[in-house]
Amino acid sequence: MALRLTLRESPALDAELPPGHAELSLISGDRVSVLASASAPPGAPIELVSPLRVFEGRVRSCQLAGAANYRIELRLVNLSKPARQELEALMARSRPRD
Repeated sequence: MALRLTLRESPALDAELPPGHAELSLISGDRVSVLASASAPPGAPIELVSPLRVFEGRVRSCQLAGAANYRIELRLVNLSKPARQELEALMARSRPRD
């Protein structure tokens, strides 16, 4: 069974993410890095849930990042061009503005 994480559009102001949530931190091709409230072993299936779509991927690595958050790097599978554009738009909205 896949780990299901809901993507947040705004950066977490507190130190911890709510259970079952993640924030995008990097997109490079079909590789994505997220800050998540849960850990997952390499190779595990993962689903990132956005308001319009569910992105499916496999964990490449997972490291503890802070007191209770994890940095998960994953490779997205079946990533279409419209899905990638949606993911990039979601990341653009989640970045703080100067």
